[in-house]
Amino acid sequence: MTRNLISSAFAGLALLTGALALPAPAAAQPPDVREIPPVVMLLVDTSGSMMRKPKCVCRPDNPTADLGAACDQCLPNCNIVPAERNRWAEVLEALSGSFISYDCTEDRNRTGGQFTGAYDENAPIPFIRIGATSPANRRNDGIVTVFRNRVKFGLMTFDVVNTTVGALPQPVLSTALPLAVAQGKSGMFSYGPNAIYQFGGGGNQTYAINNGAQNDQSDGGDRGSLIPPGSETSRVATNELIADSVVDSGFVRPFGNTPIAGMLQDLDYFMRNDPSVAPQVSAGGPGDGFNQCRARYAILITDGFPNGDLRDRQIDCTSGPRGGASYPDGGSCPYNLPDQIVAKMIQDKLLTKLFVVGFDFGTLFGTSSEAASAGQVLNDIAAAGDPNGPGLAIFAENTNDLQLTLTNIIDEAAPGTTTRTVPGWFPPSDGHPQERFATGFQPLGSGEIGDPGDPTFRPWKGVLERRRYPCNGTSVDEQPVDDTDRFQVVLNNRAARRKLFTVVPTVLANSDKQLQGVGDAALVAALRLGSPYAAPTESNVSSVPFESANVSAAALAAADDTDRDNIIAWIHGDATTPRADRRLGSIYHSSPRTVSRPLDDIAQQSFNEYRREDPVATRPRVVYVASNDGILHAFDADTGEELWGFIPPYFLTQLKELRTQQLWTLDGSPVVQDVFRARAESSGLTKDDWMTLLVVGMRQGGKAYIALDVTDPNGAKANGPKFLWQFTDADMGETFGKPAITQIKFQDKSHGDSIEERGVVILPGGRAPLTGVTECTPLPVAMPPAADIAASPSSTVAPRATRQCWPSATGRAVYFVDAVSGRLIKKLDSTIFPAPIIGGISTFPATTGTPSTVGYVTDADGVIWMLDYSDTDTDSWTAQPIYDIFHGRGWDEAQPALYAPLLSTDDQGRIVILQGTGDIDALENIGAFNRVVSLTQDFDTATKKASTIVNWELSLEDAAGGFQSSTGEQVTGPLEIFNGTVYFATFRPLDVTTTTNLCNFGSSYFWGVKYLDYDSSTANPIPQPKPGLVITSSNIVSKKGPFDNQIIMGARVTQTPDCTETQTVSVTDPYIGSRTHQAIKTHAATTFEITANVGGLGTGDNGGQVARFDNTLPPIPFTPFTKVTGLAGSTD
Repeated sequence: MTRNLISSAFAGLALLTGALALPAPAAAQPPDVREIPPVVMLLVDTSGSMMRKPKCVCRPDNPTADLGAACDQCLPNCNIVPAERNRWAEVLEALSGSFISYDCTEDRNRTGGQFTGAYDENAPIPFIRIGATSPANRRNDGIVTVFRNRVKFGLMTFDVVNTTVGALPQPVLSTALPLAVAQGKSGMFSYGPNAIYQFGGGGNQTYAINNGAQNDQSDGGDRGSLIPPGSETSRVATNELIADSVVDSGFVRPFGNTPIAGMLQDLDYFMRNDPSVAPQVSAGGPGDGFNQCRARYAILITDGFPNGDLRDRQIDCTSGPRGGASYPDGGSCPYNLPDQIVAKMIQDKLLTKLFVVGFDFGTLFGTSSEAASAGQVLNDIAAAGDPNGPGLAIFAENTNDLQLTLTNIIDEAAPGTTTRTVPGWFPPSDGHPQERFATGFQPLGSGEIGDPGDPTFRPWKGVLERRRYPCNGTSVDEQPVDDTDRFQVVLNNRAARRKLFTVVPTVLANSDKQLQGVGDAALVAALRLGSPYAAPTESNVSSVPFESANVSAAALAAADDTDRDNIIAWIHGDATTPRADRRLGSIYHSSPRTVSRPLDDIAQQSFNEYRREDPVATRPRVVYVASNDGILHAFDADTGEELWGFIPPYFLTQLKELRTQQLWTLDGSPVVQDVFRARAESSGLTKDDWMTLLVVGMRQGGKAYIALDVTDPNGAKANGPKFLWQFTDADMGETFGKPAITQIKFQDKSHGDSIEERGVVILPGGRAPLTGVTECTPLPVAMPPAADIAASPSSTVAPRATRQCWPSATGRAVYFVDAVSGRLIKKLDSTIFPAPIIGGISTFPATTGTPSTVGYVTDADGVIWMLDYSDTDTDSWTAQPIYDIFHGRGWDEAQPALYAPLLSTDDQGRIVILQGTGDIDALENIGAFNRVVSLTQDFDTATKKASTIVNWELSLEDAAGGFQSSTGEQVTGPLEIFNGTVYFATFRPLDVTTTTNLCNFGSSYFWGVKYLDYDSSTANPIPQPKPGLVITSSNIVSKKGPFDNQIIMGARVTQTPDCTETQTVSVTDPYIGSRTHQAIKTHAATTFEITANVGGLGTGDNGGQVARFDNTLPPIPFTPFTKVTGLAGSTD
């Protein structure tokens, strides 16, 4: 079985592959899920006091006491086991990982060896050398290691020598040029421009000053310790370099004072000029293309007062002569105060925030006044670094405190919620207000794909939220979203054990094979399908609780029972697992399906009895949705409680991998329909013949569909949902397309060709990879006939003569499957279909309890097919290509249509087919060409031949006239028709090769055009549709937009509640006397609205996390041809 990593599924997005490189295809993520990791600059105190032990007072309350520069009583004892750690060791463990074994040695005078000629030779504080510092002796718990996938770390350490590079370590006369004295000790590795200072006045003599941060340049065979953040592709390697380098005594050794102002001034210079963080100035040139949207943080980690800024007691620059324009702000000091420097960086948007972490700060100073003064300085820096924050530095006392503090800071980089789904709705009923359900996920900050065993890994968070629209008098009063509406929060707060179920086949190797439940038990023997309909791999399997008592280690491919228990605990989200606060897995493409008791009668008495009696009449309103932790969820729409969850057996052996990888699993949208199971043509139906059937595919998570009987969702809490079947086939691809649930009349070959009407599920063949793209001439059976043009009856549209070759049979099929048993009734295979059947299927007619006779689907090459199963003899069932959407284009230019065709009728009762193309998983494909078409079909029942008329066509490409948009624009989400207008959304990607701002990834447009009517003046030869989006009565357009950096997911029509206000009325009747009753006082007319979820940089409102798009529609004029179905989800 293939496991699909979510990241690899998005290959093709052009992301910046290096600070100096052009954008190039990479294994990346969609534009609103793409990774734009924050920059976190680590400003690490490497002053000499870091050599001392934590919690050691070096200077008593008498500040004049001389304890020696080394302050021996605060040096760690390296001669005991275990050896004592100093502050530097604890900082290293917080950054690079705790040492598995720890020992140290003391270099008392810093002489000889690597100290010879080095910047810290003869430094007064001994160097404490840690023994083994290699990765093999470090755990993976340092923040640079933990967050190596999520963050672009950079490193700065102190340059504590005031002179410039190569200068003698005492003040020397400055010129306008940087000084370089070739003899004596180096001035360390000065970074950034020099500052100037007049030591004690001295007339016109000025001196060059450069301390703060070391550079990253070569200097006499050595280098400074500055490490800039890595590129988009090298950041992990750079982070690992930082983790390895900072523990290397040859790379950095703490010594000297604490030049915080100089370091912050160097950080300012770095953020403005270094190509790893500065903005791009030309497309593809040096700089950070994501500068305008990348979060940039700095974390100053220090144990001391900034005493290297020439403001200390030894040199008080504030008392010197004011230097005029040559000095910062005209003052007398070479550097501004640290908080002033930080405030300027925040003001200029060089940094998002700067945090200050005072490490082991409380014991550094012997007097409370000095500690308070130093603490206030750090608080001032922190306040400047986060103007809207508490204005306080964070003080950590040990390694654990420091790790936790840094982790909490970095977690601030988490972005918001995005979505690829359409909302679900409940109408007002049974005392409930109208409710809207939206789903999405939070892709980063909550975790990222990590290495096996990576302690950083935490799965993406799923989001399922409810919006309520009760009436308040005659107005609709939308309620703010609170935690009772956030079903993921309700699930996280659940105290009781979750009720999760699965199916464990007797033969464990059958878990990803075709399985049959016990649904046949509801049928009499004469209606149970048998031979020649192939039996499943295994039969009579039932749901069992997903617990250790029912699921063996072997069933989960676990190492042993302990591993099995850990897997089960992880899936449940037990308190001991990283899932405890994210029990709802990511909901990426799965749109929520809202199901209540049926509210309306139909022309089937048995159905009306079925809906009025238990368990259907009293069942709760349920929201069904799938998530990428392999679970199909059933949520109580009123309480937000998860009634139960079902894990398809297909995923049992993959569950262990979810602990360390973000995998695609159950990502399809549930389809739910009331159907009757089966009946002989001559027999009637009873209420017990009906069921509520749920079918869901896996999208890129797998190659199977599952079916459950959800007639009684409450009853499933005890014993699990009634498992009906899991269907797969050797030719089935990834199950992207939504299946169609219908009733079909046909001859049952297992019972003497008796004619029966049965519940049938029509399954698309699925998505398949296209390898070795070549040109093919389709067989005649796969070549659509020429289509007539409505605006030019004498003109036709010819299909392409050649299309792409799909050498594999994978996905090139349509399956007709029995709704009860999952047995295959008919397979239309690759001898008919030259390309995979990737999109959803629509059937006609599609009313409950009415047999359908035709279906429509679009293949991966953009050809629309009609499935003809009108004959009762299944041998005559076939498929006919009726239209090539990409006529006139190249053989390899087609795009898929992932959503089912939208069907309606014209005033003659002919079927109207509306289809739009686009690949929602490849939004960044700037070269894609897409279309939206409206077709009318004539079907000759005698000859069984269909003829197609093209009403209009909308090409989403560059052209004059305002209708068409840029190349790469595509339809996002399903189309919706209402009152003669078809609504849909499109997304237009940004061409990243022409911009210096890669933050903008594209724009959405919202369209409304007449579903049937065309503008004859635009015929060339196929006309464009007439505009149908009403702005005002005199302003009707075709589209709204652009909506920058937002992805509008389809469209859904809903009707606002019909709010009325009543009053008590007294009446007197001469026959029955006086009485009172309620009468309507005022009434507000209902309205219709188009609604959609919004991904990308759209933001939620009114407490919600999932962004939305709403557009009020004009009222429906009275017409005998208007029909409203349900919530006006399909009106024509």
